[in-house]
Amino acid sequence: MTEEFKKYAGSETLLVVDDERMLREMLSGFLSEYGYNILLAEDGQEALELYNSSNDTIHLILMDVVMPRKDGISTYKEIKEKHPDAIIILMSGYNSNHAHASENMNIVRKPFSFLDMARTIRKTLDDTPLNSCKFTSTSAV
Repeated sequence: MTEEFKKYAGSETLLVVDDERMLREMLSGFLSEYGYNILLAEDGQEALELYNSSNDTIHLILMDVVMPRKDGISTYKEIKEKHPDAIIILMSGYNSNHAHASENMNIVRKPFSFLDMARTIRKTLDDTPLNSCKFTSTSAV
């Protein structure tokens, strides 16, 4: 196990939300290798259903912005309204000036390397105190 691997490994449960099946599965496989437990959803509606039934076991949501049925921005807002301590990283292939995005949203630009994503996830989890989760913008990967 390399030092780089140890630095970004974890055992938390992550909800990965993306309508692109291949990216969802690749992220799942890669993050599983780093020790994370992965739940998958293909859009915001499925993510809401999963999160509402399992929010006490999900430590972080990694979610695409543009998806059918329910997009990432509205899903983010709905989750944060009910669960203000939820930790969410948004992913987007578009510029980060989305019409309904706000300053405190952590948006990572696609494409990204899996190592950079592992680094961002670990930093976000480590920078968020347990039971007093403040979601602040971190620099995009």
